[in-house]
Amino acid sequence: MDGSQLAVLDRWWPSSKTCSHCGWQDTSQTLADRVFHCATCGLSMDRDLNAARNIERHAVVADPVPPVAPGRGETQNARGVPFRLPAPRGRKQETAKREGTGPPGTVSPRRSNPPTFPNPRQEQANLF
Repeated sequence: MDGSQLAVLDRWWPSSKTCSHCGWQDTSQTLADRVFHCATCGLSMDRDLNAARNIERHAVVADPVPPVAPGRGETQNARGVPFRLPAPRGRKQETAKREGTGPPGTVSPRRSNPPTFPNPRQEQANLF
C-alpha cells in the first residue's frame, strides 16, 4: 500500500449510464445492455470500460488515514474512528467433543455396518 492512493465516488453515481465523452445520461440502460451507446455524441463502447473512464475522471482522492490512531496505538475502523479490541475472556472455555452430549450412560452414535444383501445365486443353490 505504500505510495497508493484511494479515490472515492458516490456509490449511486450512474457511472455506467453516463457518457464518458460528453456527459449525456442514458436512464433507460439496464444491466443486460453490455454496450453503451450515446445518443448525443455517438460514442459506442463496452459498458464497463465507459464506467471505468467515468470513475477515473470523477472520483476524488481521499485524505490519507493513518493506520494507527494517535496516542495509544489503537487501530481504526473503516470510518477512521479509533476502537479498542475487546479484552480476552477471564474464564477460558474448554474444548468438548460433540459426540457424547447425551445423558450419562447413553452410547454415542456409531456407524452401522453396511447393509448385506443375500446373494441370489447362493439362494438358488440352496433350493436344489
